[in-house]
Amino acid sequence: MPIYLMLDNRLNVLHTKETVSNLFGINPLGEEVFYAFESIHTPYEILVSESLPRIDLVVCKIENNRTKPIKGLEIKLTALPDNQTYNNTEENYGSEIVVRPDTIVYLALSIASSFSSSRDELRAKLEPFARRILDWRSIRSVGPHLAEACNVVNDILTGTLDRQQPFILQPIWKTLGKKLMLTDNCLDMFVWSDYAFTRLFIDSVRDNGNREFITRQGRTVLWLTKMLYDFSVTGKIKHQLVIDELTYDTKK
Repeated sequence: MPIYLMLDNRLNVLHTKETVSNLFGINPLGEEVFYAFESIHTPYEILVSESLPRIDLVVCKIENNRTKPIKGLEIKLTALPDNQTYNNTEENYGSEIVVRPDTIVYLALSIASSFSSSRDELRAKLEPFARRILDWRSIRSVGPHLAEACNVVNDILTGTLDRQQPFILQPIWKTLGKKLMLTDNCLDMFVWSDYAFTRLFIDSVRDNGNREFITRQGRTVLWLTKMLYDFSVTGKIKHQLVIDELTYDTKK
């Protein structure tokens, strides 16, 4: 069974095991299942004011000769070890995950979708913070509040842990150091929930305090916060506008 990574109430990533059927919401080998790659997860179209980007995989169910989307998932193929850790001992191997802006859009949509009927709840968490941001495009304006943004998102997540859902498929293959040879027991599958996935960027910026420079991880926190706030106010996410304007002199 895949290893399912979930967020617990202490903001730690909890390792569990879950069946693919439960993760996908359908029997992955059933005759009624259909896999749409590089497709739009259409249930999220009502949450955006612009056209949706494509997501890596949409798991669908075939009903009455039509496909019904069930789950939208990003796929991150990963090799272990990476170029920076292959000289380390095996227990200190690491791997890299490449995250594109569209992944963060779908992360925001995944979280927002769980608040579709309770936007006021989300707004109550975000508005006190958002009111302190005079200009979301300005490093000088948002920099002093970056740690607070992390805390606000963490508060939202820990208060709704039962709403987290599968988001990232991370197949891993393990090689003998840098050699193009697979080890024994070389293949595994990890599945990140949307909540657990936030640890990959929030934990690296939450304690850095005020700054005049925004890292990519910090920018991601601000993207997510702004998208969720916009959704809480209007019911729509202007994802392309956020990505285009909130650059903070950091390349995509």
